Order: sequence, then structure tokens, then C-alpha cells
Amino acid sequence: MLVSCSYCGGVHVRGARCPRKPTRTKRPNDLTRFRSSNAWTKKSLEIRTRDKFLCQVCCQDRRYVFKGLEVHHIEPLVRNWELRLESANLITLCKNCHELAENGKIEAAWLKELAQKAGTR
Repeated sequence: MLVSCSYCGGVHVRGARCPRKPTRTKRPNDLTRFRSSNAWTKKSLEIRTRDKFLCQVCCQDRRYVFKGLEVHHIEPLVRNWELRLESANLITLCKNCHELAENGKIEAAWLKELAQKAGTR
């Protein structure tokens, strides 16, 4: 029986593999295993709760963003693996601010200061 292919737009025998179907290139490594771990899930929720489910950068401008939140590692995991679950190295950011922080457009020192303030509230 022939079926239509979503990868090339042609038809193939059912069960045949299309040569245009992309192959999986990512292999699990320490980073991907960590991001799907129970420890990270719990810590991420703890940090978002600490930060009152608000983007900490946007709060400084009195904009209260509470959608699309992500927990950011101020000191990147690839540079300092030991700080992966340290509360002082984690802060809640919206997608936009997270992207800016990842690209170095928001200073890490300021983010550390915000995370420290959030930890004392």
C-alpha cells in the first residue's frame, strides 16, 4: 500500500523510510540529562516560587511579566557545572530577558544582585 510522505511530498510504500526524513543528531549528554532531571524540575519550581512567578528584570521597570517564564543560570552550566542547583546562580526571567541575558546584553553581576535580593525577601 502506498502512503503520502510529509517529508518529500511524494508517495512511498508503507513502512519505507524517506531519504529526506531528518535523522536525530542530538545524543543525550550531561546537559540534556540534567535539564530533564527531577532535581532540576524541583529547583526550577523553587526559584520561580521564590521570585513570585515574575520576571525579575521586568519587575525593576514596574512591568509585571508572568507568562513565558524560564529559570536562567547566571553563570552558564558549561562554565561552572557545580553551580547548577545553587539558588544564588538562578533567576526567573521572561523569554525576552532570558535571550538578552544569554547574549550578554544584561550584565551577569546585576542578575546576581537581583537573585540575591530575591533570596532575602
